Amino acid sequence: PIRASFGYTIYHANSDVTDLLKQADDAMYANKHAKRALPQNSHNAA
Repeated sequence: PIRASFGYTIYHANSDVTDLLKQADDAMYANKHAKRALPQNSHNAA
């Protein structure tokens, strides 16, 4: 399977692009790590 991840953050008037990208990147990786920590369901279970 092909998977994709996207991060996002909220823009504030005093935000700069570097901060926004870092915040979005941090959020994306936090979400990815949280998903990996969840128990996996077996598709072969009867």
